[in-house]
Amino acid sequence: MQALARHRTTLLFAAALVAIAFAVHGPVLRYPYMSDDWPRIGSIPRSTTLHTLSWAFDPAWDHWRPAVLVYFLALYHLSGFEALGSHLALFALFVAGALALAALIARLTGDRVLAALVAVSYVAANRIHLDLLMVHGGGVESFGSLLCFFGAALLFVERRERWSAVVCAVGLLFKETLILLPPFAVLCSTVDGSASPAPRLRASVARLWPHAPVLLGYAVIKWLGPPMLKPDAADPYHVSFAVKDLARTLVAYLRVTLDGIAPRFPAPLAAALVIGGVAAIALRRPLASPLRRQLLPLFAGWFALGIAPLLFFPNHLYRYYLALALPAALAVAWGVARTLLAWIAGSDSRGDRIAFALALVLCLVSALDFRGRVRDGADLDLSNFPLAQGSTVLRVSAFLRAAPPLPHGATLLFDGINIVAFGRKAGPRIWCRDDDLTVFRFGAPTPNPDKTFVVGQRGQELFLEPLASYRPSPSP
Repeated sequence: MQALARHRTTLLFAAALVAIAFAVHGPVLRYPYMSDDWPRIGSIPRSTTLHTLSWAFDPAWDHWRPAVLVYFLALYHLSGFEALGSHLALFALFVAGALALAALIARLTGDRVLAALVAVSYVAANRIHLDLLMVHGGGVESFGSLLCFFGAALLFVERRERWSAVVCAVGLLFKETLILLPPFAVLCSTVDGSASPAPRLRASVARLWPHAPVLLGYAVIKWLGPPMLKPDAADPYHVSFAVKDLARTLVAYLRVTLDGIAPRFPAPLAAALVIGGVAAIALRRPLASPLRRQLLPLFAGWFALGIAPLLFFPNHLYRYYLALALPAALAVAWGVARTLLAWIAGSDSRGDRIAFALALVLCLVSALDFRGRVRDGADLDLSNFPLAQGSTVLRVSAFLRAAPPLPHGATLLFDGINIVAFGRKAGPRIWCRDDDLTVFRFGAPTPNPDKTFVVGQRGQELFLEPLASYRPSPSP
């Protein structure tokens, strides 16, 4: 009966997370594929399944993430170029990762209330996850790798090391995030108070032996491919050790972390509340038990491990990179909030009920905030500007599908329209049914002016004109 009750509770909690995910992020379902999604899914009908799979696993990629192309292959055969099926699959990966996260925190802390609060807030953090929910390639690689990361960590903590290594191997097919699993697994061993720290750490390192061949194999694959890190100081993957760059990047990610915890809340005030709360707890309710004393270092180490690799890429700052570090910050924030609420309410149970009510309020704030940004077309900083890109794809795809047929092998010049939003030529080739169509920004030289057309906009209306008769509007 107890097992049945636990399963029922898990199913109800999963249903609640699904409901929160759709309630907060539901507007993304109307948007199509965008950006790098179009070259990926557009390549599939022009190739055999076997060739696509061999291409996906080819180590020659800068970013070897074969599961992403396999995902697009499966989605294309299920729903063609329509993105709704992919949106639903991303939501499933997203919620499954949040469930694995909740199980991991509950296992590490023994606190199911904290685990539930963190998972709810994590799912509702639209300001962190929006890029991943709208750019499908980035979404599947990140949500897939995070699901495997939390799942592999949970299996390791439960002393199922071989299964943990298997899940780690699967996660590396999505993204390289899983290379952080060994230090994270060692960090998780610090909350076990049954032995002194040194033997505990040595034992956890020894238990990682099944992961060694997995990581060695991954290292060989990466060695066979091109280097991911670039020496050019202007390249997005340029690594900088300059103190100024490290400080600037750290401040930016700390600000975004606070934005993920409390959307629309002024960052300095949020920081002051968290710091003041920690100080108040230390003064009024010292963490007396050995287990509780270990939780703050655990979450501090978790956050540091999640954010440290990001600091060395000053040209490549994105909100969604915080998806691994955010749960640790949420755990600390909710730990502070629950302690203060219990003190104010006079009991832990009343404080927890207020905390859950506050979590639902934050979900509502996040949902309203997102819908306001959708209405205004207002993208956040440190993002891929998904709302603007999505709107561009919707407009251009509808226009080109309804436009008169173009000569085969024509060239389209887009004036004042972001061609990155639809993968340059990849999207228009699909909408115009022409695999030889080329696309450039207006002003680029064209090989055949007689077959070149300009796509521009007057106000909100798009138009299509031959290059020979096109007269661009004067710059203001």
